[in-house]
Amino acid sequence: MLGGLLGLAAVTCLPALAVDVPAGGQIGQLPGWPSISAQTTHVEVLRPGVTLSSVELLIYPKLLRIYQIDTDLSAPGISLSTVLAHNSVVSTGETVTSMANRTGAVAGINGDYFAIHESGVPLNWTVQNGNLIRSGNHWAVFGFTDDGQANIGKYTWQGSLKVLNSGMTFPIEALNLPLMDHKVIAVTQSMGSVLAAKNATLVYLKPEKLQYRVRSVVQGQDTVPPVNGDEVVLAGEGVAASWLALYAPVGARVQLDYTSRPDWRDLQTAIGGGPILVKNGFPYQDPEAPAAFETNRAYPVSGIGINQDGHRLSLVVVDGHEGRPYWGLTRPQFAWYFQTIGAWNAMAFDSGGSAQMAVRRPGQASGIVNHPSDGKERPVADGLFIYG
Repeated sequence: MLGGLLGLAAVTCLPALAVDVPAGGQIGQLPGWPSISAQTTHVEVLRPGVTLSSVELLIYPKLLRIYQIDTDLSAPGISLSTVLAHNSVVSTGETVTSMANRTGAVAGINGDYFAIHESGVPLNWTVQNGNLIRSGNHWAVFGFTDDGQANIGKYTWQGSLKVLNSGMTFPIEALNLPLMDHKVIAVTQSMGSVLAAKNATLVYLKPEKLQYRVRSVVQGQDTVPPVNGDEVVLAGEGVAASWLALYAPVGARVQLDYTSRPDWRDLQTAIGGGPILVKNGFPYQDPEAPAAFETNRAYPVSGIGINQDGHRLSLVVVDGHEGRPYWGLTRPQFAWYFQTIGAWNAMAFDSGGSAQMAVRRPGQASGIVNHPSDGKERPVADGLFIYG
């Protein structure tokens, strides 16, 4: 069982300072951790199959506060979903509590790194209800498949377009991302905002069965307006703008190929983050880690771990930050924590002031349970939520 805090002393050969935990496990001295002097733990059942463990450890003279939601994905009525801030890729952000209340979630956690103080765009993959909302980079992705399996891995985008009338092809650099020189970006309604452009060509595509037809082409544009309905806009600057104007005329039939390796189409839900912390049961040093400077700093952190059969998961948030009375964890320390609670694979989400967890206790609205290091909830780009 992954629930509660089980077997926390079992994986270390170091002398254990074991303390009983009400959920049935025990915490011992973990590799690379400061000495633990005392512990208190409170466990709540949020609904059948979902528990919240609140753990306070005295690491003299500071406290380490850990909040852990354990979910049995095989429990009747349980489901997972990502939520975008204000249902838009581009946004000013939304708090985890607001997203939880707006969507009726039992619990949730912040998700991906994002363009803070800028466009607010999440930096990695997003899949909702089996639909690709945002393609990503080479950082870690948590996914939940159509057949109910949770997994952690990486996806390589390989999008392209083909003009069927001529056979001409061109790479699609990304789906729903701000424009880049000499690249084609595919933009859908999910982008949710005007995009800046520089002398761009915009090709408006209308869906027809399994392909698209070019409805209109406009050149020399300095913005990409919001997209309506099920249309797609191909936007290109520089060489890409010239290619679109030359080879994608009005009336042309276009095929869009949103492929990746491995194939994202098996995913019902996906959300980005990183780095990978535990891989196949062992702490892992991810060579493609976002914000790598945080690796050995004690930070407020959040992340997700899944057990070996992929049916049970733990969402974890740890308070902390310099100048505050909470210790925080380094990434290697966070990895040991996940490995110790039985995670076969685990990854981090955005950290610092973004590390936040919200729960809905029976009969109440959702509320924040940890202590965000900003002193208040930070609006973020997206989150992962539990329903049932």
